[in-house]
Amino acid sequence: MNRQPIHTTLSKDCRDWLRKQSADTGDYEGEIIEKAIDFYRKNRTLIEEYKQARIFIKELVKTEILDDFEKAKPLLNRLIHEEIKNQGKTILK
Repeated sequence: MNRQPIHTTLSKDCRDWLRKQSADTGDYEGEIIEKAIDFYRKNRTLIEEYKQARIFIKELVKTEILDDFEKAKPLLNRLIHEEIKNQGKTILK
């Protein structure tokens, strides 16, 4: 295995995860990245399933809003708070 350092722009969370995986498995960071890439190449359906789930949730929210905005408020508030929380993590990386 090539032991050259990896020069890339990974977020702090990704870099920490790589280091932890490397320590836990004894594999080099490059090997861990290659295994992750191989996994997603072999399991491309995961990405499609994720996209379909997002589309379904968007349609569900759209339907709720069209049916009755007042009933949709709790769901929308929760989704908005979760999205703000997720965006905050992304921005801070």
